[in-house]
Amino acid sequence: MKELLCGCGHGEATHPFEGLEGLRLHVLGEGNCARKLAIGNLVPTNFRFEVWTTLAGTPHESTFLTEVCDVNGQTITAYTLKHQRMYSQHEDGSWSLLKSEESTISIGEEW
Repeated sequence: MKELLCGCGHGEATHPFEGLEGLRLHVLGEGNCARKLAIGNLVPTNFRFEVWTTLAGTPHESTFLTEVCDVNGQTITAYTLKHQRMYSQHEDGSWSLLKSEESTISIGEEW
């Protein structure tokens, strides 16, 4: 498997690139890296579009189309996946996420 590079800002810069010296690129998960490879039930699956309704039964009810996927037995929006749970997809199709669940933004207990 090809080594995945991470630019999370932690860890030693083990992969300097000319003109990009400010990026602290290193092997994903190595040393003080803040990210880990998503494996098992933490890998997002079943990406699809669904029609969702918000504020149902109120004058502000709204229906919209949104992209969702399944992670760890839960259906979440693509926005939640990437911007709240901080998932990143790599060139090879694999996914990584923050090592610490406490570092993610989650509403309620859906983690």
